[in-house]
Amino acid sequence: MFGINQSRVYQMLTDPPGAPPTYAAGVLVPGSQSLTAKLGMDIKQLRGDNSLLAADAVFKDVTGDLKYAKFGFDLADALMNPAAVADSGVTPNQITKITLSQADTPQSVKIEAQSKQVDYIGGDIHMILWKVTASSLDMFGFDEENYNLQGISYVSFPVIGTPTGFPANSWVTALANETSIAVAA
Repeated sequence: MFGINQSRVYQMLTDPPGAPPTYAAGVLVPGSQSLTAKLGMDIKQLRGDNSLLAADAVFKDVTGDLKYAKFGFDLADALMNPAAVADSGVTPNQITKITLSQADTPQSVKIEAQSKQVDYIGGDIHMILWKVTASSLDMFGFDEENYNLQGISYVSFPVIGTPTGFPANSWVTALANETSIAVAA
């Protein structure tokens, strides 16, 4: 697929068996650049008498990367809660800060990204990863005479619950819309 027009991250609040998972309000990913997903397989072969007797495969994992152009305080908070964003002061002396400590842990989130560059006029496609945990963060940095890109690498897990309108234990969904629909806030 070509282009990514918008993406959001939603912190997972609950994932009860047999019920829809719940999420906090979406946090806009600033300057979305790419979302990739790689589906890993666990393949087993049974061999005997110098021949293949049986083979089986199951999904093992979904891993990937979400890349974006700008550091976002709210995004870092959603990914690493309870590293809360703190605002203080008033203009022109306002300060915003986030501090990660050893006690902070990565949170499970839903990622939804949209591309409007599809084969049908006026439509779009959404990629939804229902339960993702960051495995590493390219959270911030500085580059001389260039932009420093941000991003997360993630591992995705199937939800325990049943997202509304989707199968139980959903892992990843591709959703094509005939008429473009913005990523929900």
